[in-house]
Order: sequence, then structure tokens, then C-alpha cells
Amino acid sequence: RFLERTFKLRPQKPPTAVHVTGINPSTIRVSWRYVAPSVEEEPLTGYKVRIWESDQDISQANDTVIYIGNPLDVEVTDLTPGKVYHLRVLAFSQGGEGKMSSPVWQFQMGDPDQLNG
Repeated sequence: RFLERTFKLRPQKPPTAVHVTGINPSTIRVSWRYVAPSVEEEPLTGYKVRIWESDQDISQANDTVIYIGNPLDVEVTDLTPGKVYHLRVLAFSQGGEGKMSSPVWQFQMGDPDQLNG
């Protein structure tokens, strides 16, 4: 006999209140609000900030992983000044990746004052 572990659902709700702040021409800070899993969902493992260039497909995206227990914000560095990026945030667990934040954030790297409006 084999024992099989069946995972509960992946996170069903996306992170909300996603906010992008420019720090310098190649660095942003991303913050978001906590996702509270229901009893049908696996406990959260963490969050992924998914960033990709606007002229690329999301499959080309880079993920920055933030594990539970850390603050709900992260600095993303090494972005290219002048490039336009798209960004979404999602929660993940042993059940899989959850829904991505909506709408997609679109921003252009460069002068942080311009990004921060």
C-alpha cells in the first residue's frame, strides 16, 4: 500500500493593494497586502513578484521570491533604465501558484520621481 498526500487548493485569492515605488533608476520597491488562505487551501509558502519586459511574454518573466515571515515588500534591483516593465504579484503554497494580482502594473525605469508621480 502506498500512502498518498493530496494537497489542498492553491491560493484562491490574489494579493491586493500592489504598489510600486521607484528607489533609483534601476531599483523599485514593491509592496502588497497579505493573502489569507481559507481552510480549503494549503498554508502560504510565500509570494512571488513577477516582472517581465513589456515587449516580452510573461513566460520570460523573472520571479523574486519572498517567504512567509518576511515583510510584505521587496526591492527589485538590476532593472534597465529606460525599459518598460510589467509586474504582477502572486501567493504560492504546496498546492501551487495562486491567482496573480490584477491589473498588471506597467512602469518605465529611469527617474524615480517620474515613476512615483
